[in-house]
Amino acid sequence: MGLQAVLGLLLLQSFLLTCQGELAYLTTWDGWSFYKVKAVGNMTNTNVKATCEGAGMRYPCFYTGHGRCTHWWTSDCIAFNHDELDCRTPLVLSTKMCFTIFPHNCERLDDMFVYMPMWHGDDTSWGVDYDTTSWALIGAHYSDKYALCADCPANSHWVYCGSACPQTCDSSPFQICAAVCLTGCECDRGYVLQSGVCIPQDDCPTKECPANSHWSDCGSACPQTCEVTSQVFACLAVCVPSCVCDRGFVSHYGACIEPDQCPEDCPANSHWNNCGSACPETCDSGPFQICLAVCVPGCVCDAGYVLHNGVCIHHDECPAKGNPMLTGR
Repeated sequence: MGLQAVLGLLLLQSFLLTCQGELAYLTTWDGWSFYKVKAVGNMTNTNVKATCEGAGMRYPCFYTGHGRCTHWWTSDCIAFNHDELDCRTPLVLSTKMCFTIFPHNCERLDDMFVYMPMWHGDDTSWGVDYDTTSWALIGAHYSDKYALCADCPANSHWVYCGSACPQTCDSSPFQICAAVCLTGCECDRGYVLQSGVCIPQDDCPTKECPANSHWSDCGSACPQTCEVTSQVFACLAVCVPSCVCDRGFVSHYGACIEPDQCPEDCPANSHWNNCGSACPETCDSGPFQICLAVCVPGCVCDAGYVLHNGVCIHHDECPAKGNPMLTGR
């Protein structure tokens, strides 16, 4: 091979390395970040796929793959929720970015080609040209354009065999999970899911528990309650991440109280309240008394009833309040 041919080959390789892989961020949808990545060669499906994978990304199909939108889609493509928009990926992106259902009217999608299996039978992708307001371009007729690619969101990576029960801020490290592989994005080591985003595990919000309780990643499936105080009963040996009562307290309607505070049964015309008043209304007190705003768990009178001599009676049944100056009492 002559020197001129060698120099030409080196220049071509340099051109390929410079152009291929150039990318432009488009938008994020349903956890996926979409990019246009510069390709070299005919815009076939094979080239679109190779361009995305060469950039360390996945690739979408012409259809989203969500629900019934699987006609022009294969399981090698990503699937994402199009949120009741059009099944076609380019239309979803143009609506999101340019507020139009026409991709050829969205400048950011110019020269973009998307993987479209079984379209013309010649391995061709589907493209858009903003300058000529053209769409449904046959990729095999075009070269050196952009492949539509997708990447996992920040702090996550693609796996072919991920967990069916990914760790979240609320899940327990001891959770029981089916041993099946799920393909998709998975949080990086040291990160967990919170509201669909991977965040450092140390950044998870502090779990607030009510009085006399604390958080446990492995709480009992059958906590001690006022009704069930014996340890001798059948209970599944599984971890339930939850607030659990401190030692010496039992659960009663969501509150942790001492066992001697457990009610027998509330008397007639009353019910249990975890946050009852410290100054219950009586026949003598009236509804406008000054009282400390603290919770007192216990039996409280039903609506329309008040305490009288330790019994809840209807307020209409309260004894008449006589004037002691006139009655002599």
